[in-house]
Amino acid sequence: MSLPSRLIAADAPEASGAVPVRFVGPGGGMIERATGWAQVNGFTGAPGQMVLVPGADGGLDHVLVGAGQTFDPWSARALAAKLPTGVFRLEAEPEDARTAALAFLLGTYRFDRYKTVERPSPRLVAPEGLDVDEAIRIAGACALVREMVDTPAADMGPLQIETIAREIAESAGATLTVITGDALLEADYPAVHAVGRAAVPARAPRLIEMGWRLDRTDLPLVALVGKGVVFDTGGLNIKAGAGMR
Repeated sequence: MSLPSRLIAADAPEASGAVPVRFVGPGGGMIERATGWAQVNGFTGAPGQMVLVPGADGGLDHVLVGAGQTFDPWSARALAAKLPTGVFRLEAEPEDARTAALAFLLGTYRFDRYKTVERPSPRLVAPEGLDVDEAIRIAGACALVREMVDTPAADMGPLQIETIAREIAESAGATLTVITGDALLEADYPAVHAVGRAAVPARAPRLIEMGWRLDRTDLPLVALVGKGVVFDTGGLNIKAGAGMR
């Protein structure tokens, strides 16, 4: 499910039936009929806890989420994986709700590049005042980076990174310069060339330079330099998963 489809406008028809998500700390914030249900399920309001509260008809009435002594709206990123399929709205202070909505979007990331069946996912009513476009841009950028990291080296080489960089540059109105293969020696980048010179032509090393608003000479010039390792590091697999965290 794409990021835009995870957020629903407050005036959308589906929003009217959205299930409330209430952040509750120890000792308060619950309506009376939910107290017994919370106790039976061991819900104390501790961070990380969640309980689905049924209504009189057996359907889902609302959701209780442990907020602890001090609510951290960024903890809402876990809701994307914990909530069942459906439409939900956050009950929190406006600023906290907006931050929690962004956290929810960040939590929706799943590496499903090689899966053919999309898993149903919860959706969220956009809180009042949320800049939806900005939230989607931030979450989308983070998801792109995570997918690039998660993709095996066989499918994420220098050419694939260049292709992604070109797409970003085109969408953002940025300039892009790519120096590939032996041209790196002529441009005085011997180290970049040396690392990847044994690669087949389709995976030749390259230096990708993206520029944005370079015509604004009145602004400070900021350069960000990254190093992309796009070959199988092999020996890392000797370690157990816990040892790689």
